[in-house]
Formats: sequence, structure tokens, C-alpha cells
Amino acid sequence: MSLLDRLADTGRGGRIGTVLANSSACADDVCLMGRDHTDVQLMINMSLSFANEERYLLQPTKTVALNIKPSKRTTIPKSECFKLGEINLNHVDTSVHLGITRTTSVCETAEVNVDGNISKARRALYSLLGAGLHGHNGLDHKSMLDLYKSFVLPVLTYGIEIFTPNSTLIKQLDLFQRKTIKQILSLPNNAADPCVLILTGLLPIEALYHLKILNFFNNICGQKESSIERQIVVRQLSVKSGKSSSWINCVLPLLVKYDLGDVDDYLQNPLNKSQWRLKVHKTVVNYWKEYIDRIARTYSSLKYMNIQYSPGKFHPLIQVGCSSALEVTRLPTRFRLLTGTYVLQVNRCRFNQYAISAVCPNCKVEDETVEHFLLHCSALEQVRAPVMCRIWNLLESMDLTKQVTSPALLAQTLIDWSIIVPNHPSYRDKMLMLEFHIRRLFFHLHTTRYRLYKELSGN
Repeated sequence: MSLLDRLADTGRGGRIGTVLANSSACADDVCLMGRDHTDVQLMINMSLSFANEERYLLQPTKTVALNIKPSKRTTIPKSECFKLGEINLNHVDTSVHLGITRTTSVCETAEVNVDGNISKARRALYSLLGAGLHGHNGLDHKSMLDLYKSFVLPVLTYGIEIFTPNSTLIKQLDLFQRKTIKQILSLPNNAADPCVLILTGLLPIEALYHLKILNFFNNICGQKESSIERQIVVRQLSVKSGKSSSWINCVLPLLVKYDLGDVDDYLQNPLNKSQWRLKVHKTVVNYWKEYIDRIARTYSSLKYMNIQYSPGKFHPLIQVGCSSALEVTRLPTRFRLLTGTYVLQVNRCRFNQYAISAVCPNCKVEDETVEHFLLHCSALEQVRAPVMCRIWNLLESMDLTKQVTSPALLAQTLIDWSIIVPNHPSYRDKMLMLEFHIRRLFFHLHTTRYRLYKELSGN
């Protein structure tokens, strides 16, 4: 008989209502729970006896006692010492169980774990520097985003469905994700937040939090009626009010928000994984897709960008990838023009506290707007003309020049060709070539522009 079965047979230890919940374990990480000192000491003695039978040692330094407050108003009483054999166990304020740090209060547990997840995610980022997760001479942006999704995001969101952070803590996690992605894409902090999700196909942290809670709830619904987790959920549904801080009250508002039906339906008729993905996962993802599409339209800086948000998929411009290390260095200029964060003279004129002219300092003919910089500046014509000829020939070969009826549409096509180019396998090679020449054009315009600026300032 296993240790957990022996502990359950005693009927001693912690209870939630009438449901016995005196232990939690995974591999060699065991947590014993109880309200009475005698019960807990009995379970410690049983654990020590079982360890001696199985010929393994319990580490006295890792075995600790944690006294948890049931509410904020409750003061922690000075409890008696617990003994592991002849050794007194240390009373601590924090302890780690299954990778989640437990503290003396529920609110503090959420705060500590959010701070810890952010710290561990940052360390995971630093550990990937050697793999090329950096801007200069690093991997291409698509590969760096894949590394973030595989090795950083799981660390950042670990356990959030268990310690259920509030909205303020969720915003901290989301802020870390946004800042990290902007750094990977070489975007400034003032770049519109929706563009991070549109380019990468990532879901907001709040959406991931909701999915994790709903997935955990579905896993509980699929368990046998005799399982402890299922019994606790049924019990909490019947006795807890909507104002309670019970975990089930994190699930109920989500079922209402996403119009997923009644909680009893899931308990009586649990969904398998494929049914769950078709119904719940798809509903949640579509909700956030519509939300991001809606708010992205309110950002004037994204007027040249294809703002169609496809969760789980990279933006077409990132899907192209990079064929050489040289192309990686061209992408920052590309992304800044795409997201409306490339600083031109009209931007300096609008936001500078001093009186600055919006006229292009290179050609001195008209205001330096995006269209002027990409299409009209005579000082950049020598750089622009050869590459534009190749781009126009590619558009003609795809029979798309009829859709480009004005300079504004041509500028938009250059910045984000996915607006007019069909996403079809037959266009794959031409899309790769088109993106290559556009990156080349933007980079040469950018370097030539700043070289001319430097010459003007030198004179």
C-alpha cells in the first residue's frame, strides 16, 4: 500500500467540508495538511515509518512546517513544534511545493509566485543568449519568437491556474510579455500593444490564464466521482456564495463571459480533449481575436498594417523568415515602419517641445511623411529607383498593379503587402522575393537618409 493510501485510510488530517484532503504529492514532493497538531504529527510519523520501510531518507532541512492564515483578519497562533523523529521541524513563512511557493496567506502566495515567475522567465531569457536570442548577429526574429514560446512563456505562466492571480498581477505578467516581444522585434516601448499580438500570434496573458483555468476545470470534471478534486468542486458549488474566494468562483464567471453553458453540464457530461478544443478553446480564442481586431482599428499608428489577428500564427511578414544574417539587420527598420514607430520629421514636429519644421531636410520640398520618405524624396531617388523597378515587376507578375491606384496604396503595399497578396502556395516564391527587395529598399533608404542627415549637420 502506498503512503497516500495509508494516510487516506486514517481519516485524519485536513478536510474541506466532509471531503478528506490530508495530503498532496508528486514523486518525492509530499505535502501533509491538517488543522489539528496531533493529526499532523501522526501523518509525519507515518511518513517517516514508510520511508524507513522503503529504505530512503527524509531530508530534515527540506521538511518544514507552514502555518497558513484562513483569512486576512486571522492572526497566526503560535503552534507547537512538529518532530521528524528526534528533530524539531523549522516553522517557515514560505515553502515550495510542486514548483509553487506557498506563503502564510492566499493573496501573498499569488504575489510571490507572480514575482517569482517573472524572475525565472527573465533568467530563462538570459540563458538563451548563447543560443542566439539577441539582436546583433543573433537568430532571425521568427526563430527567437519560437524560442520564447517554447522556453520562456511556459515558465512565465506556470501555476497561474492554481494560485489565481488578480487582475493587477495578470497585468504585470502581460507587461513582461509585451516588453520582451518588443525587444525581440527591436520595437520601442511606445509601439501599439496590439501589434505585438498581431505579429506573433500570441494570446494575451489574460486569455492564457482563462484557458488554463478552464482546462484544469475540465480535467477535474473528467475524473471519477470518488476523486478528491471532483468531490471538492461539487461541494464548493453547493455551499459557496459568489463573494467567496473559492477557486470555483474563478471558473463560473468565465463560463458566463464566454457563454459556455452551465457548470453542471460539464460535471454530468465531461468533454474529451477533442470536444473541449472544438467548443471551449475555440470559443475563447475567437473572443480574443475579435477583441484584438476591434481595438487595433483604434490605433492610427497601425494604419499601414494588416491588422488581421490570427492566434497561433505569425504575421505573413514574419513567416517569410530570413535567408541570411544580413537580412536580420534589415528587419528593425522594416518593423518600425510597419508599426508606425519609425521617426520622421513630421513626428519630431508634432511631439517636440521646440519649433521644428516638418519639411524634409534632405530635399526641402515637402513634409517628410511616410509616403514622401518611401516614394517622393528626390534626395533618395538614386537608391530607390533600381529596387522599386524590381518590386513593381514582381507586382506585375502577380497581376496586382491594378490594385495599386494611388501613392498611398503603393506605400501601404510596400509596408505590408499581405493586404493585397493572396496567401496561396503558388505565390510563395514571389512573396519571398518581394519581401527580400522591400527589406532591402527600406534599409537602403534608412541608411542613406541618416548619412545625408549627418552630412547636413557636419556642414
